[in-house]
Amino acid sequence: MSKLKRFVAYFLYALFIAYVFSWAEKYAMHLHRLAAATFNYYTSIGFSIFYPIIIGILIGLPKLLAQLRKEGFWKWDWVKFLAIGIQCEIRVEMI
Repeated sequence: MSKLKRFVAYFLYALFIAYVFSWAEKYAMHLHRLAAATFNYYTSIGFSIFYPIIIGILIGLPKLLAQLRKEGFWKWDWVKFLAIGIQCEIRVEMI
């Protein structure tokens, strides 16, 4: 893919992520106001849980698609997995 096409693709993708981020923040504020008015915080809490996961998937999607296009075997980076996984486990246990 040419450099210009890559630039345009990444630029449009960044605009899309910015739009999703902006929309999600507005929606989160709406849910927070609704929860404060109705004392029903379940939807606000559910959105707060799944929103970072969805944003993380969107940010990591280009790298995943690049990995899927490569031929050959996938390799598992145990060092990265353990370094990040142990920290996440400790933080979950602290909560």
